[in-house]
Amino acid sequence: MATAKRARTARLRIHVENDPATAAVYHITPALFGRRVKQIPGLAGRIAVSYGKDPAGLDAVIAGALSSDVLLLTGGVSMGDFDLVGAALGRAGCRPIFQRVAIQPGKPLFFGVVEGGAHRRVVVFGLPGNPVSSIVDFLVFARPAIRRMMGSLRPVEPALSVELLDPIRRRPGRRAYLPARIEVTGAGRLAARPLPSMGSADLVALSRANALVIVHETAGDVPAGAELPALLLDDSFRR
Repeated sequence: MATAKRARTARLRIHVENDPATAAVYHITPALFGRRVKQIPGLAGRIAVSYGKDPAGLDAVIAGALSSDVLLLTGGVSMGDFDLVGAALGRAGCRPIFQRVAIQPGKPLFFGVVEGGAHRRVVVFGLPGNPVSSIVDFLVFARPAIRRMMGSLRPVEPALSVELLDPIRRRPGRRAYLPARIEVTGAGRLAARPLPSMGSADLVALSRANALVIVHETAGDVPAGAELPALLLDDSFRR
């Protein structure tokens, strides 16, 4: 990855429909990412574009965004009929490095590079469209990469060690990032209470969480009292 003191990012909003019908959902990506992206000092520039079912329209907005150092897209990277981003990036000359990661949520994740000549390289992240998946992939993959490109000596946010207050029931296989509330016990220890969640589209659980507890991919059920790492979502317990 090229190192840049001041990275310019382009963020493209990806809609399946530009004219939503009655049973539609709000596009909340700007609200989710605006504050988190602005917390990285030195970023400049943003492009916000909607597209429908027209591949040519997507090609045009990606081409216009490739003057940036980092291209951050959300949505359109899975396997559905309207997941057009991977093919569009291929037409733009993007070389994919990987397109899946073994975490939950956030399995569909496109990462690639566009070589621009004269030693210039555009780094591309295609995040999932489901909001919780998108936030997890941004925090775990995109944010550390952007920080490293900008010269940070500590690009990865350190995890806290927390005591689990309630058990977690799960199947092993993928590393899990689960919404939780961290609190301080009477003994002065940090403890985490996992929040009920309906999955990668559950904004209510995400809005109530101040951390993500991390369960290793080889672990199944985790009992109360176990020690787990946790990734903070805000500054409440940052030391």
